[in-house]
Amino acid sequence: MASLDNEPGEGRCVMRGDCGKASLFSPSLPCAVDHVPASAPDAALRSQIEAVCGPDLAQGDVCCTSSQVEALSANLQQAEALISSCPACRNNFRNFFCSFTCSPNQAQFLDVSRTQKTSNPGPDGDIAVKSVEYWVSDAFRSGFFDSCKDVKFGASNGFAMDLLGGGAKEADGFLKFMGDEKPLVGSPFQINFPHGNESSFDPPPRACSDEDLASRCACVDCPDVCTVLPHVDPPQRGDRCTVGAISCYSFALIIVYALALLATMVGYGAGKSRKKRRRRMGITHRASGISVASEGSGYERVRLSGEEEGTPSEGGSLGPSSDGASSERSGGGGLLGATGLGRWGSDATLSRGLASGPMDATQPRSYALANFLNSAFYKLGIFVTHAPLLTFAGGLILVALCNIGWSSFVVETDPVRLWVAPNSESKVRKEYFDEHFGPFYRTQQIFVMDAEAKAFVQSPDHLQRLNEVGQLPQALDFERLRWLQDVEAAVGQLRSEPDGYTLEDVCFSPTGPGICVVQSPLGYFQDDLDGSGIDETNWADRLNRCAQAPAECLPPFGAPLKSNVILGGIPSTITNGSTEDGRPGQPSDARSAVVTYVVNNSLNATEVAKAQQWERTLENFLFGVAGGIHGVPENDLGRRRRELDLEVSISTESSLQQELGSSSNTDGPTIVASYLLMFIYAALTLGGGGHRPVGGNSQGNKWLSFLPTRHRLLVRSKFTLGLFGIIMVLASVSSAIGLLSAIGVSTTLIIAEVLPFLVLAVGVDNIFLLSNEMDRQSTLASTANPYSSASLARSGALPSMPDFDFENGDDDDEEYSGAMQPTYHLSSNERAARSLGRMGPSILLSASTQISAFLIGALVPMPAVRNFALYAALSMFIVVFLQCTCFVAAMKLDADRTESSRIDCLPCLKLPGAIALGSGSMVPHASEGVLGRFIRRTYASTLVKPFVKKLVLVAFSALFVLSLIGAHKVEMGLDQRLALPADSYLRDYFNSLDAFLDVGPPAYFVSQADVTHRPGQQELCGRFTTCADLSVANVLEGERKRPDVSFIAEPASSWLDDFLTYLNPVLESCCRVRKANPSQFCLPSDPDFRCKPCFEGREPPWNITLDGMPEDGEFMRYLGHWLQSPTNEDCPLGGQASYSSAVDINAEGKEVTASHFRTYHTPLRSQADFIDALRSAERIVESINEANPSQTTFHYSIFAIFFDQYLHLRTTAALVLSSAGLAIFLITWVLLGSWRTSAVVVACVISAVTGVVGFMGAAGIGFNALTLVNLTVCSAICVEFQAHVAKAFMKAPSSLPRSHPMAGKERDERAWAALVDVGGSVLSGITGTKLVGISVLALTKSELLKLYYAKMWAALILLGALHGLVLLPVLLSYYGGSGYASDEEESEVRRRLLRAQDAAEYRPFTAEEDDDEEDDEEGGSIGSGGSR
Repeated sequence: MASLDNEPGEGRCVMRGDCGKASLFSPSLPCAVDHVPASAPDAALRSQIEAVCGPDLAQGDVCCTSSQVEALSANLQQAEALISSCPACRNNFRNFFCSFTCSPNQAQFLDVSRTQKTSNPGPDGDIAVKSVEYWVSDAFRSGFFDSCKDVKFGASNGFAMDLLGGGAKEADGFLKFMGDEKPLVGSPFQINFPHGNESSFDPPPRACSDEDLASRCACVDCPDVCTVLPHVDPPQRGDRCTVGAISCYSFALIIVYALALLATMVGYGAGKSRKKRRRRMGITHRASGISVASEGSGYERVRLSGEEEGTPSEGGSLGPSSDGASSERSGGGGLLGATGLGRWGSDATLSRGLASGPMDATQPRSYALANFLNSAFYKLGIFVTHAPLLTFAGGLILVALCNIGWSSFVVETDPVRLWVAPNSESKVRKEYFDEHFGPFYRTQQIFVMDAEAKAFVQSPDHLQRLNEVGQLPQALDFERLRWLQDVEAAVGQLRSEPDGYTLEDVCFSPTGPGICVVQSPLGYFQDDLDGSGIDETNWADRLNRCAQAPAECLPPFGAPLKSNVILGGIPSTITNGSTEDGRPGQPSDARSAVVTYVVNNSLNATEVAKAQQWERTLENFLFGVAGGIHGVPENDLGRRRRELDLEVSISTESSLQQELGSSSNTDGPTIVASYLLMFIYAALTLGGGGHRPVGGNSQGNKWLSFLPTRHRLLVRSKFTLGLFGIIMVLASVSSAIGLLSAIGVSTTLIIAEVLPFLVLAVGVDNIFLLSNEMDRQSTLASTANPYSSASLARSGALPSMPDFDFENGDDDDEEYSGAMQPTYHLSSNERAARSLGRMGPSILLSASTQISAFLIGALVPMPAVRNFALYAALSMFIVVFLQCTCFVAAMKLDADRTESSRIDCLPCLKLPGAIALGSGSMVPHASEGVLGRFIRRTYASTLVKPFVKKLVLVAFSALFVLSLIGAHKVEMGLDQRLALPADSYLRDYFNSLDAFLDVGPPAYFVSQADVTHRPGQQELCGRFTTCADLSVANVLEGERKRPDVSFIAEPASSWLDDFLTYLNPVLESCCRVRKANPSQFCLPSDPDFRCKPCFEGREPPWNITLDGMPEDGEFMRYLGHWLQSPTNEDCPLGGQASYSSAVDINAEGKEVTASHFRTYHTPLRSQADFIDALRSAERIVESINEANPSQTTFHYSIFAIFFDQYLHLRTTAALVLSSAGLAIFLITWVLLGSWRTSAVVVACVISAVTGVVGFMGAAGIGFNALTLVNLTVCSAICVEFQAHVAKAFMKAPSSLPRSHPMAGKERDERAWAALVDVGGSVLSGITGTKLVGISVLALTKSELLKLYYAKMWAALILLGALHGLVLLPVLLSYYGGSGYASDEEESEVRRRLLRAQDAAEYRPFTAEEDDDEEDDEEGGSIGSGGSR
């Protein structure tokens, strides 16, 4: 319809009076008039207008009547609660609508474009306004919007603009929302706001930063008046600097490595040239017999006393044998124990007497502690082997006493008690919050989405494809809304078993019993589609409108529903396949609907049990809706869901703990299979040693005599001994659990699943070492062995030997068929004792370093880490004790069984023929097996060649650089999805949470301040001009404006600001007292004529300066009333719904103990997001406390207690690992007697641990408390790989000073000897056992076990073995300390010197080497061809 008159004019009206209602429920409408003159109001009307609109209309004519002013007052009153805290916005708002209603110049800026005839005429007629054109200038539009756009409404953690302007982002949208016809909750007729009229409404708008008190707003509502916060850089993700495809960090490491390698090669080349020139000079040491720069091989072997140049020694001398074959093999000799001659040593000669000569000439240093330990372990071995049954009884009693503690055994499953230190600040904060405000609610959540959207969130890369969410189908339509309504109705009717609890019994209901907080899209329709008039044609429009103005569509529980809480994945643009046709996404286009049931939480265990019982019922019901989860059959709603092509993702508060338990149960068989495989491997490998029967006619069971002699493995097997050793390992774990349980140290699932694996892997190695040494002692003690000490002592010379094929090594696999009756110079007791005496110090070294590393790990305050370390340390101690006592006694008995030809596992049966413990063969290494021969003949000799050593150093340096690059990529965190089974329904829930929920977890800033006095109020408030510039509210608001730094997404709910605003007398429906008795508060149901505003007529009056605000007892009186006031449309600032749990008042009701400011984090979708959000919150708290010293503020969020560890984890890890390294260094220094060797061991440990960390970065393993446990285990196990080799190296005696030209060659031989001695045991005992177990763990269904144990431990084992068996010997050959010999080792030195003239053992070193290798002065091959 055309306007009645488009000609503007002063003093003219276009609408005035009351023309009745358009319908029964619509408000009264103004009459459309044709430019009638404005009229002067009477005194009553003038007073009424002045009370509502202020002094601007206190004089002159007006275009409104009393009924219009009353309607205007009622409408303005609804907005007062939202905008009264900001005078500029409030006064602009009042001026805008007062001029619209009463201005005498209406015709200048207002045109009536359409009229309507009312069904119920009013006193002034029946032609009412239907739509108007309100011409507003651009300047006032922008100024009006700017003054209101930042005004906060704390009760909803939002903005007043969300309610007044529908969340408008610009001025036209703001005016349009207010002008749209909404008869029940907005404008009763349509108001349009066109542009372009020269006579537009154009008063000067008020700015929130104006100094005038009628305009000035506080910081929280006006950013222009805020104090600028210090600049903070946002957290950096990824690499800031790159060179091509790699980071600058990686590039710099590669360049440094390349330059270092180049410099080394240049230096090596220069040194090689100098040595060639020196060699041509032919300088020979005087009278030494050693040519250190000859034209030949580079050096000659040590010439022994009595040996003339070029002539062999005689008889029993150490020169080459006169035997042809022997002479052929005597091209070189070893340096082990040899005395350097010439100016580097004495001129003493070796005696020709074999019994004393070698030892007279060979004087390796002695180490008192080593001698003491050898003697102590030897005596212990003598004791336990002479009384094996007593030893077994003592061990059994010890184990039995320790296992009594199993009666106190407790498995801790509470994540807080597992991963949070008892005295940690985060736990203290949580306990304080729970005590004063109650535990955070128990949430039950349902994501509803299209089936295509469910497939999207199940894809592993969905977080990298969030920009594709807009391409997914929308989640809701009318039929789906009906289905969702039926689901919610069914949930409301659920009754738990067996006690029949319903949702109303357990839900959070702040506004009264039975009114549960259910956050759902249906809340916009009061949970009733039919009752709200929703159908297929209007559901989307109503949903969109309610999402834009949630205060207009309150759910039954009365608090506005923010759209980002109940609707997820709202696309920014709907393209429909074409970007040109795109439109802005609407809430009805959401890709997911979210339903959240808020259930009460409590510190009362009974209340918690009630909630858990109902949650289990809800969970079972939702399983049926989702379709067959955990075998629950699909129900009717589930079948309807499929028909609608819907999918759901669900979670209850109890789900995670239940699924974690399910994961452990699922992986139980896998873990058990892993253990069993390790048991079998260890027992079979240990029993595979070669014990050969020798000829003879001992009587046994005749019916077994048909068995071939060479296949009589039944006697040689050590399966029973190995099984006994494994049982001891398990008994030690059981004893440690019992003992620690008795003193109150709870166990965890990690301990139950991992500790036996760890202790078994470490303990089996000691079993291998002892068992193999027992074989070796038996070989040495046999009269058939020409190198046994007794044989040498009797004969004084090397006996003649058959001609063996040492190259092929096949002969030592055959029996020596001579009729040699096996006799032993030493009893089985003595041999077992000597085995312990020789291996005991090595076991002590590895065990002490491991136990120390674990005890240092126990310093970590996290209970899961600390308890694991304590259990591991005690288990290690017990298993070592049992192995050094009971297992040694068992070895003695097993030796007796074998010597008497009794069958393993069935000792009552006896085979004919005698069985030699060591070997019937005269080959010196017949008992070492295939692996030992490979190490002796091939591997060890190759490793100590100069070129190979340099290649090893280059390779491990490169590995170290790669490890540093990988370590740089390690991120902190532990995704809880990893702990779940691969098919767990919670995985879909967490994925949906990440993809669709557009709000982060709630954040609480808890303040302890004296708010009953003005200074305390000023340190907390934000909406008043005298609030501190850096008050809690102002700082939080300032941080909200930089979410990329603060991770705060929404305005904080400032209870103090809302409470003091609640007292504003202009809010006539809020704080009211009885007129007859102002000391009594009015109830919401009391009529207005009996009540008046609380602060009406107060002196000084209520104002934004805080002057005259209540303090002391008056403050507490008003506060108590406010916290009981309902939150409703009449007074949305009532504190009951929003703040009843935000303020804690002491029992006497005289002071506020604590209060909190609630806000929300930005969506946190990764572990790094959570960590950075927590770090930012701690920074914010620190700045608040620094600026407001009389109060204390701390941050609390439900995730903080679990992520607090990451704020200190790097420091903790550095402290733990460095302390472990220092302990390893000190212990190895003391027990090995060499700081050089100790430093080499620690360097290898550091390199191996760094390699594991590098692997973590490559494999995507996060850094968390679990990996800290693994790294602690890594440092301990790496010592296990290296301690035995290092100990064997130190036990190989040396006499040459480090400056001697032959010292490097001597260290080569010692490194070779160490590998030959223990390399096989380390490889088969440690590496093999662990890899067998790990291979089974790779089959587990738990990604946590697969990633953090199977993969990480596999890397740990391989890197530990490589460092222990490759890098360590090489570094020892360069930098190892001088060896020493104990009294027990003197026979070893004599045996080695004698054995050296027979080239059998050193045969691998007689091959010619390259010229490059000959030139190496610091180390090289132990022997060489020709002149060596």
